[in-house]
Amino acid sequence: MELDNSSLDYFTHNFTETPDSTPAPAWNEATLLGLQVSLSALLAIVTLATVLSNAFVIATIFLTRKLHTPANFLIGSLAVTDLLVSILVMPISIVYTVSKTWSLGQIVCDIWLSSDITFCTASILHLCVIALDRYWAITDALEYSKRRTMRRAGLMVGVVWVISISISMPPLFWRQAKAHEELTECVVNTDQISYTLYSTFGAFYVPTVLLIILYGRIYVAARSRIFKTPSSSGKRFTTAQLIQTSAGSSLCSLNSSSTQEAHLHSGKAGGGGGGGGGSPLFMNSVKVKLADSVLERKRLCAARERKATKTLGIILGAFIICWLPFFVGTLVMAICKECWFDQVLFDIFTWLGYLNSLINPVIYTVFNDEFKQAFQKLIKFRRTPPNLQDLRNLEVKMGPWRNKRMVVDAPNSNGPFQPVALMHFRDVAPAEQEKLFIQKLRQCCVLFDFLSDPLSDLKWKEVKRAALSEMVEYITHNRNVITEPIYPEVVHMFAVNMFRTLPPSSNPTGAEFDPEEDEPTLEAAWPHLQLVYEFFLRFLESPDFQPNIAKKYIDQKFVMQLLELFDSEDPRERDFLKTTLHRIYGKFLGLRAYIRKQINNIFYRFIYETEHHNGIAELLEILGSIINGFALPLKEEHKIFLLKVLLPLHKVKSLSVYHPQLAYCVVQFLEKDSTLTEPVVMALLKYWPKTHSPKEVMFLNELEEILDVIEPSEFVKVQEPLFRQLAKCVSSPHFQVAERALYYWNNEYIMSLISDNAAKILPIMFPALYRNSKTHWNKTIHGLIYNALKLFMEMNQKLFDDCTQQFRAEKSKEKAKSKEREEAWIKIESLAKSNPQFYMYVDSSDLNSPVAMETDVPLIEDVQRLKQTVEEGATQLQHDQRKERPMMRRKSELPQDIYTTKALESHRRAEDMLTPHDGL
Repeated sequence: MELDNSSLDYFTHNFTETPDSTPAPAWNEATLLGLQVSLSALLAIVTLATVLSNAFVIATIFLTRKLHTPANFLIGSLAVTDLLVSILVMPISIVYTVSKTWSLGQIVCDIWLSSDITFCTASILHLCVIALDRYWAITDALEYSKRRTMRRAGLMVGVVWVISISISMPPLFWRQAKAHEELTECVVNTDQISYTLYSTFGAFYVPTVLLIILYGRIYVAARSRIFKTPSSSGKRFTTAQLIQTSAGSSLCSLNSSSTQEAHLHSGKAGGGGGGGGGSPLFMNSVKVKLADSVLERKRLCAARERKATKTLGIILGAFIICWLPFFVGTLVMAICKECWFDQVLFDIFTWLGYLNSLINPVIYTVFNDEFKQAFQKLIKFRRTPPNLQDLRNLEVKMGPWRNKRMVVDAPNSNGPFQPVALMHFRDVAPAEQEKLFIQKLRQCCVLFDFLSDPLSDLKWKEVKRAALSEMVEYITHNRNVITEPIYPEVVHMFAVNMFRTLPPSSNPTGAEFDPEEDEPTLEAAWPHLQLVYEFFLRFLESPDFQPNIAKKYIDQKFVMQLLELFDSEDPRERDFLKTTLHRIYGKFLGLRAYIRKQINNIFYRFIYETEHHNGIAELLEILGSIINGFALPLKEEHKIFLLKVLLPLHKVKSLSVYHPQLAYCVVQFLEKDSTLTEPVVMALLKYWPKTHSPKEVMFLNELEEILDVIEPSEFVKVQEPLFRQLAKCVSSPHFQVAERALYYWNNEYIMSLISDNAAKILPIMFPALYRNSKTHWNKTIHGLIYNALKLFMEMNQKLFDDCTQQFRAEKSKEKAKSKEREEAWIKIESLAKSNPQFYMYVDSSDLNSPVAMETDVPLIEDVQRLKQTVEEGATQLQHDQRKERPMMRRKSELPQDIYTTKALESHRRAEDMLTPHDGL
């Protein structure tokens, strides 16, 4: 950071003669000339180096699109300020410093002094702005990333220049040119100490304090991330993450989870020496205990801390060393008029401050890899990486993909090739972009081990991640980039990264499996896999994509291996797979029948063999979209699929995992062909759960969706068995089952169907409704029953009265039969007493024990009283529904591990990613 150096002239003006000094001996003229030439050359070299270094920074930022960020905009503005110092201030200062006499006139003097103060002050204040930007970026990264824009950076630079000009302007109003005297000195003629305090504190002391505070807090925040440790003892799962600082240094962030162990997925290359083919990759889900690597992690993080400390120390140290001597001297001389300093010493202090303009571009770019790479390209020093030729000559064969996977456990291994940082697409000619595209695709075929040590190969993992990200942007925002040679490379890269043997499930299977409570095991290599999926989706969605070419590589074998991945436990991967398969189904007409057949096979195995598969919900979601596009009339193949596959899926124990998607598929079929209503409803009644109340609620939900689209003519065919089942549900002692069944009477379309067929339905439902209005344990159910009875009563008063009388007559008959049975038993007992041995048997038996009798339902004595009770119950229900209902405790459907939850919440769905503004 730099401040104005014009005050140097003020000091040289006061110190050209010292009150108590003795004249120095005269120097030899030749010696003096040699010193002047040497000094001029030295200062000229410093000036030229300052010009070149800042010009390179400006050119690099301007020519490199990747550097067009708000943070780099501030660095570029600093370079512009330092360049102005080196062009407008330092050359004139060389002449003035060497000659000791001003010979350029009053106007040039005024311009030079104003430029000196303005540009040096602006340079120093730029350092404050950069520090403030870094502080916000580290301490409030999430919120500040939303506000960190070019406009905000421009506003900050504008404030810097306003402050700088306000410090440099006052002396212009105080200077008075002495026309009758020859101008030999160019200094700020002011004896006002208030201005000296204002300028020095505004340009140096206040910014210095601000810099120390900001970088101190940056250091504390960075160090806390480096050595963040668990709050409790024990072996805990630790995830590692790189934090890239503005200066380019990497800080290691360690986040500890609350679980004892963590599931990580990764790959191990199978054994097998010799040969050129790779061994199959076996993925294993293991519980990795990272306690043994604590010491290594601490050593690595200590190295990160030392690097961060060194970087911050260089930034602050260089600024203070360059500017502190000059401003201390300026302030001392303003306060102490009798003090004397050597003029040569003040020249040194001044040029030491100018030197900061040379140091700034070095400090703020040398620690940044992107700047270094851009510098190398700018000065033509970039060379081809040693392994790049191997990468270019690598022949990709579309053989069995699983046996072609390559794993690089370390960047220095003796594998086929290593990842290298290739050039960016924007930095090569359009004619070379296809070749570079293929190189990047082949580079991304290198696989890394994310399991054994999450902290290993971080640099090379980042190289691959950056290459994938760049290809996503390249294929999204450019046209005519998918040429015929690209197709096999893209498919092969996708196959190498994705087609793998899934690890055995870490969750229990069979009867112990609970899909709502068992947490999924997340894929450890997801940072790379997500980008591969996103790239492949962009590839499929590109306007340049030609299915006629791609069908050579995206074939039945490809689809089969893609379907096998649906059993992955990671819901994020299944989400991308769902979208990918749906796009393939839409673009490749020749694969549609094969895809449907293979999905059928998965369902058959799931229903009749395993009853465990993680991707049923996603496959059903795909089918729902496919069914929606079926042409009419439906093919027999599709009807068989409904009856033999979709409907039997209702009997699987884990129905809750995929029931919404299954119900949607069934309803789609009924909307296409209403004649399927009867077999569908009868199948639901066949698979209706007997002892599983939550599942019964799901059936009731699906049945209501079916009734919403049912045709009246089809409703007549199923109304009797359907409402007999509903009568059983209303009689259920389980509150949610009875409540859900009674909610049917709040559906207007269902009520219209019931109203049209009340003569059949009311006699079926009335006994169950009346019986439970008296015997059910829950008062809310009473109110809902009264509401249903009231609706029936309003539909057909005469029918309601007939049902009431019929129910009363049946109850009277039942009571008469019960009395007859009781009298018959009494008669038998009296005959038994006539036996002499009766009392002997009575003493040794439980004959006199009370017998459990069925609870009797009160007999309807008065129809009018029943109507009054129904009216009162329905009114009470409406009153209760206005009150806030208590929250019911239900089983959580979300994972309980906080890091698993965060990973799932941060997942960006594939459908959300493919938005219209992306150009797809």
